[in-house]
Order: sequence, then C-alpha cells, then structure tokens
Amino acid sequence: FFSVMATKAVILIGGPSKGTRFRPLSLETPKPLFPICNRPLVYHHIKACKEQLPQLQEVILLGFFAPHLFEEFINETKEELDVSIRYIKEESRLGTAGGLYKFKDQITEGLDNDSSLFVFNCDIIADFPLQQLESFHKKHGHLCSILTKHVEQKNVKNYGCLVADEESKEVLHYAEKPETFVSDLVNCGVYLFRMEIFDKIVAVATSKPKQSELDIYATKEDTTGDIKIRLEQDVFRQLAGHESLYSFEYTGYWSPIKHPIDSLVVSRMLLSKNNPEISGELKTKARNSLVHPSASVGDSSLIGENVTVGKNVKIGVGVRIKDSIILDGVTVKDHAYIVNSIIGWNSIIGQWCRIEGTNGKVTILGL
Repeated sequence: FFSVMATKAVILIGGPSKGTRFRPLSLETPKPLFPICNRPLVYHHIKACKEQLPQLQEVILLGFFAPHLFEEFINETKEELDVSIRYIKEESRLGTAGGLYKFKDQITEGLDNDSSLFVFNCDIIADFPLQQLESFHKKHGHLCSILTKHVEQKNVKNYGCLVADEESKEVLHYAEKPETFVSDLVNCGVYLFRMEIFDKIVAVATSKPKQSELDIYATKEDTTGDIKIRLEQDVFRQLAGHESLYSFEYTGYWSPIKHPIDSLVVSRMLLSKNNPEISGELKTKARNSLVHPSASVGDSSLIGENVTVGKNVKIGVGVRIKDSIILDGVTVKDHAYIVNSIIGWNSIIGQWCRIEGTNGKVTILGL
C-alpha cells in the first residue's frame, strides 16, 4: 500500500523548559537532537516519513527552541534524504495543538481538502508503521486516527489512555494520565488527521480565554496573548464518542523518551531490529552494537551488546563496554570498564577506570 494523498508531517519538538527529566543530556543539546544510534532523535521520525510516504510534501518541526540550534541538522538532513524540512518557531509554549492553530495557514499551504496531516510527538521511538496507519485511516474514513498500544497496567498512569470499541476501533473515551485505571490501551503520540481537524481546533480556540491569570499555562514570561491548546485534553476528549477518533492498535516496538535511561532502552530496541536508520555504519562482532566508522577500537577491547560508539571516539586496549552510549569525541584509555552508562561528548576516561550504572539507573559522565 502506498499513499495517493498529498500529505505533510508536523513533528512537535517542544522547547527548553524548567523540566529536568532528561537532564543533564539536554543541558547543551536540545533533546530532539540527542543521538540515538548515532542519529539525532528527530531524524528517525523524518526518515520514516521519507521512506513510507511517497506523496510527502514537507516535514515541519514545530517548537520554541532557538532556530539556529537546528540549522545544521535541517540542512544536512534535507540533503541526505532529499526532503523539504522547515522549522516554525513558537514565541511561547502553545500546547500540543496551539502551534497547529496559530500556524494553520503555513502548515496547510499547498494542501487541499483531500490531503492528510501526520503529527508526531518527538519524544518517542517506534517502528513507525505509517503506511499501515494510513491504510487504516482511509478505511474508516473519519477525522482522526491515533497509533495506540497495550502496555503493562502499572505504567498506564504515565500516558493518555483510551477506551475503544473492539470491532469498529472507535475511541469512546479518552483520559490523559488518569489518576485511576481507565484502560491499558495508550496513546503512542502518532496521529493522522483529515484536514477538518483544523475546524475542530479553531472551535476549541474560540471557547478558550487568551493568556490570563486563569490560564494554567500562564507564566511571567508568557505575555504574547496566544491561546494555549492541548491536543490530548482539549481536542481528543471532545472527539471521543462522536465517530471522529479511531484507534490503530500497534504491536511493534515503541518507547517514550522521558529520562536518560530511556535512551539506552530505545537504542537496544533499534539495534536489535537492525533498522535501516543505522545502516552505513559498522556493526561490531558483538550482537546488537554499533561503532561509527571514524571510531578506533583497540584490538584486545571488547564491545558488548547494546553499545553505540560515536564519531571520532578512541578506545584503547583491554577496554570492556556493555549497555552504554559513548558520544562523539570520547577517549577511553586502556583497561577501562563501562557498563550501563552514557559518556558525554569529548570526555576522557582514564586507565583502569570503572564506570558502572545499574539496570534501573544509568550513570552519566562528562556532560
């Protein structure tokens, strides 16, 4: 199955905030650019769009980071993948649908009523079954399709939860991070919309106040008067139960990336799948590990499972590494031992150093 509808993709990349969940990995590098298998996180989304959507017109990165932080990445990825990429900057935090509302005209430029719009949360990694999602979307013919997945009950409180009809897959009820158990079927952060979604978002916007003391998003720095709209709470909750919102249940790999340890989890998933996203780099003799071609590894060193070694890394003799990410420019001297760790850019690990995290808590060094 291949797309016959013109489509665009919007990736919600967020911006710098007071949140600390992904720190210190995001102190100097925006989270969407943090390398997963030696590629920026957001690269995996763009690559999936390019490979699976032949009618893709454009990829739009929507967020409130400073634009210059993404210039090099956008230029390099445009050239490598031959895809149009544009960054649209929000002047303040507008919520997951506020940017879609404010920049509606720019996003819909070149599309018609028969076109479609993919929207991604940036902080996820998945197999991105976009063609299957599009086929499902065309089959039911309604406003919106959500990629969903069953997760363990103990984790559901961290996600948006859905109740869907077993036969039609219509979403009957939607609750964002509910305090009590609703369902183990959760929102995976990938959406496909008909163009009428903008009418729904506009309707929500007209019913909401602009920046005010009553706005839960209001901060002293936010004085633009823009309307904050949350896709999950403000839009999906209204669509549920009205033959507008449908669940595409997915059984492949998927993980959110909220905390530093999640980067190791998703690296393991990608390496085990040997995805095309990591092609063109050298796989080591160890199963499910990846070494950049510019890196050097001492002859007697052992690179174990779930290891990613970045550009220009120098690893001495007798080194042991397992379940770790070694970022660009690192030097690991002879006989060092690194397990369950993330070693920051251009760090130097001395001889005989032992750096070891646990399965539940990663050690982060040099960031």
